[in-house]
Amino acid sequence: MNIRLFPEQFLRRDACFGLFKLDDAGELDLPITIEGDIGIPFHIVHSEPDHLAYLTGLILLQAWTTGITEFGISPTERRPLLVVTDRPGRFTEAYLQLHLPLEKVRAISMRRRVLLFQKSGSPGSPSTDKAGYWDLFLRSGDERTRLHNFFPAYQILSATGTPRPVASRQHLGHRDEAGPAVLITRKSDKDTLRLLHERYRPLLAIFDAHGVAVSDPDSGTPAIFYHESIFAPELPRLDPDQVVLCCLPDARFQHFSSRADLCLIEPPEPNNLTRIWKDVDGALQALIERMNWLQVLPFF
Repeated sequence: MNIRLFPEQFLRRDACFGLFKLDDAGELDLPITIEGDIGIPFHIVHSEPDHLAYLTGLILLQAWTTGITEFGISPTERRPLLVVTDRPGRFTEAYLQLHLPLEKVRAISMRRRVLLFQKSGSPGSPSTDKAGYWDLFLRSGDERTRLHNFFPAYQILSATGTPRPVASRQHLGHRDEAGPAVLITRKSDKDTLRLLHERYRPLLAIFDAHGVAVSDPDSGTPAIFYHESIFAPELPRLDPDQVVLCCLPDARFQHFSSRADLCLIEPPEPNNLTRIWKDVDGALQALIERMNWLQVLPFF
């Protein structure tokens, strides 16, 4: 089975449901469609560390409304995205800056109810499935549109610890029993990650490759590794046949590249090293000439 992230209908028809970053002067870089086998990790490159939170938000919206597999089937319940990062504070701060336009909250809620009705014959109930009825709890002009209010992020310190919300949900979290949408933890060993997988059954695991994070290849959970540079030291060590590598559109890097000059600097060579290289070159040349001479000798 294939995973398909950011399909055309999500990027164009849904326009990513208008997800935006509060007080951000520039436009956020929209991703491109990425597809690959569920068992092969995705390696994504973007120069902005905070962009990881934006991608996480987009994956949440896609999973909730259309699913992340090639079949376009969304889960019947909220399953978390597991984010493994050595910078949980920075990720949390960036995630809390993400907002949805008020009208898009209604669109997401209605889309979710239609999907549930198509799958089970029932759209659920606001008393038992508040996560599908956010539009009923918001007033006209309501400013409580932070993504965290609808898709809450929690941090967990160990596999057996209790997840704690990273911030309040502005009085919208009451009676929402669906659990975390994002589960944030620091880089961990494989045993800890395996326990987290067994306990929470994450829909997707996202690894911030800034830290030395390891995935559990036997978990069966799709994995994404986020790199800040195509020149990251960990990338050359990857088997190209065992990964899906994708460089996302990156206005920040493009702006840097347009103003940067590439300079090739040849360091000065010490005199003694120059003499050594000349001696080596002379010896190699003599050896080549000797081998060529032997090749033209008649065979007796």
